[in-house]
Amino acid sequence: MLYPISIRLTGILTRTLPVLAALSLLAGAAQAADPYPNRPVRIIVPFAAAGSGDAVTRIVAQRLTARLGQTFIVENRAGAGGAIGEAATAASTPDGYTIGFVSSGHAWIGALNPNLPFNPSRDLTPIALICSTPYVVLARNNAPFRTVQEFIAYAKANPGKASIGSAGVGTLTHLLPAWLMAETGSQWIHVPFNGTAPAMNALLGGTVDIIFDPIATSLPQIQANKAKLLATTGAMRARVLPNTPTLADLGYLARGATWFGLMAPTGVPRPIIERINQEVNAILEEPEVKQRLEALNFTIEAGSIQHFGEFIEAQTKAWAKIVKDNNIKGD
Repeated sequence: MLYPISIRLTGILTRTLPVLAALSLLAGAAQAADPYPNRPVRIIVPFAAAGSGDAVTRIVAQRLTARLGQTFIVENRAGAGGAIGEAATAASTPDGYTIGFVSSGHAWIGALNPNLPFNPSRDLTPIALICSTPYVVLARNNAPFRTVQEFIAYAKANPGKASIGSAGVGTLTHLLPAWLMAETGSQWIHVPFNGTAPAMNALLGGTVDIIFDPIATSLPQIQANKAKLLATTGAMRARVLPNTPTLADLGYLARGATWFGLMAPTGVPRPIIERINQEVNAILEEPEVKQRLEALNFTIEAGSIQHFGEFIEAQTKAWAKIVKDNNIKGD
């Protein structure tokens, strides 16, 4: 007997659809059970190789590789004050196989560059805070002042004469002094250089009065008595400089530190974010990792996803005000 085509198709579909549905459920279950990660993960670093941030990234990447059984590949995408690397992270597929390494500059990148191709707060989501290090305030050896208070007095008594060198416009070495200058109502000349090394050379050569510099690169100069150590900039005294006062100890509000963390493009499944956070926190408890980070003069900053998110929000708000109040523009 011949059946109309519609009846035959209906019969076929009636028998086939349950099979297809079952196969679909099995495929979905297999995918859900597939552990993360099951292929290499890329970590985009928004600055050049060989710097302190790159060193921290590689320490974390090596341990994530060992713990999770998949290679975590470090990819340096430097330029535009970190904007190029962060934009690449924000634009990547939100599947957990591309994550980004960020520094303290993430907190003010949007304020300095309102025309970014991405929104730092909306397009990136926190994973884990890793570590931080304060800066030191250094003066040239032949300066006519020995303390931060004396430098402020010198700047007020010599308008247009006091100078500060920085690693470039929009860096922490620029923004921190700008905050202190605004807070104290003093004025000094900002001399931007292309990196911390040229700024240090200018200080040692006596062509600028002070610089704010990372502890790691300053210690050799301090220990060799090539520059005067005036203060540190963290919330607490530096572990390696316990007798040096912080700016807060001296009564100033200005403070800050370089920090590093991991972020992901918004939309990565929460279980993957939580997994990476847990692994990073575990890594930061490893004695060898602690030793390596402390050797680089970093303080470990392990914590929850929520803590990192609140930290970034507070940092972004504070630095946006500093940028606006001082009319600082990106390069």
